Amino acid sequence: MAKKRVSTKTYKVTAKKVAVGCPMWAAVSAAITDGSFKASVVIGKTATGYYLFADDASDATKAFAKINAIETLEDESISDADIPAILDEYVGKDHEVQIDAVAGTLVSGTLCKIEVIDTSRKKSTASVKGDGYASIMQEHVNEMVSCGAMNEEVGKKIMEVLEENKILEDASLCEQLYGYWKRHWEKFGDKDPKKTQIPTPVYKDPALEESIKDHNEGIISEGLRCALSGHGLVAQGGKSVGKNIWSSTIAMLLNVPYSLLTFSRSMAPSAIYGEKSTDNSASEKLYSAEAHDLAVSSLDGDNLEAIADFELLKARASSVRIVQDQSELFDALQYGRVMIFNEMNMADPNLFASFVNQILDGTGFLFIPGRGEVEIPREFVFIGTQNEDYEGTEQQNEATMSRLAALTFPQPKTIIPQLQAAVEAAIKQNGIRTIDDDFTKEADKIYKQVEKYYEACKSMSVDDGRTNYADLVSEAVLNIRGFIRAIVEYLEAGGHTTLKRKIEMHVISTCPVDERASLKTIMPQYITV
Repeated sequence: MAKKRVSTKTYKVTAKKVAVGCPMWAAVSAAITDGSFKASVVIGKTATGYYLFADDASDATKAFAKINAIETLEDESISDADIPAILDEYVGKDHEVQIDAVAGTLVSGTLCKIEVIDTSRKKSTASVKGDGYASIMQEHVNEMVSCGAMNEEVGKKIMEVLEENKILEDASLCEQLYGYWKRHWEKFGDKDPKKTQIPTPVYKDPALEESIKDHNEGIISEGLRCALSGHGLVAQGGKSVGKNIWSSTIAMLLNVPYSLLTFSRSMAPSAIYGEKSTDNSASEKLYSAEAHDLAVSSLDGDNLEAIADFELLKARASSVRIVQDQSELFDALQYGRVMIFNEMNMADPNLFASFVNQILDGTGFLFIPGRGEVEIPREFVFIGTQNEDYEGTEQQNEATMSRLAALTFPQPKTIIPQLQAAVEAAIKQNGIRTIDDDFTKEADKIYKQVEKYYEACKSMSVDDGRTNYADLVSEAVLNIRGFIRAIVEYLEAGGHTTLKRKIEMHVISTCPVDERASLKTIMPQYITV
């Protein structure tokens, strides 16, 4: 399937359905609305204006919609008088508009130049380096690094992740990403005290190949597209499926730091908006050596500045100042970060809706008590994470959920890639063992044993009609984080402990008491060390 490379000068186009027009309108608009695909239409010019055509660009009776406005991706102002001069350059079959939204009789999309790029899903993106989009994105990364907007190590990892997830085959998404990098740097520069981090480990999509076979994009690509479009999204699924690592990987690809706020049922609004505290620094300063020098200087009757400073210091010291401390949310808004609302369905629905609905309403500001209206910058990204069917969770209200897109993370068919990535990251960080051939051989055997035990535990948690109900266990044992900790400690112990003992500590002993005996009984069938 051919891809379209975004033109050097890119425009957002808005058009209105014509009264008598393209017979494909209903089918195309329905498909776009339900997310089945993005339609492409050609720009044509008639005596009455500029139109979008799904077929013959010379027959006005077959027009899809009439263009009524265009704007640049940089939100530059374009008057009605400017439109003809701009569109004349793009009329014809060498350019088209990729429609991405239909609302009533209005459509909107992006003007693209038609350049066929080899996007065979079966080929590695390495096959298009040199004249494909990998080289173009590498130039964009080099540009960001050279101007100080991106760390070189982060840039290298971004290119690796984009290639691994087939995102370099999507020219339009790549250009959106590059535009975000530029826009963020131009607005915030290096003001943020936090810097972009490479997650440990970086998220690996276990279902990528399967998604591609079904003509869908991977879950990282889906998350990027949603974030770059300014839409809030929720990562949901079972525990230990990588929702938080995925969220921090999205932040790295956007080249911005992230703030994280973990919810609980008893959380107060102050944890979201910021605590009020007292500032006694003036009182403390009154008894410092600096204050002593200031007092001595003030004795000089001619030193009016010293007298004024000393009197001001005394006045401040005699009263307590109330200050509003910053919160993770306020920092994310101030610096245009990715904001991760972790365990969002542990929050009280009314509390959660009180600020999330404001953020996602498109008003452009959030009212924070003690601060007033705080701008929500265009670069701010909203990501929520939540476990499904988890004990003690709250059902968020429909008004809130209607403002969000949801990505469901399935349980992976194999956990070995997840184990390998996380264990190797921890081993490198700890520095106790070197990842060489001997380590890899030993670790590979451990991964296979753990996966077999994990699958056995998983089957015990499902009543398939053949399992004795008394033998059923909860999904608490499907604790991939616990298995990772167990493997790391075993591999670093040098033979001074067993993997069985580590799994007992980090996994089995965290399960309900009445399930532990069954889990320990079957372990020797799969874990041999």
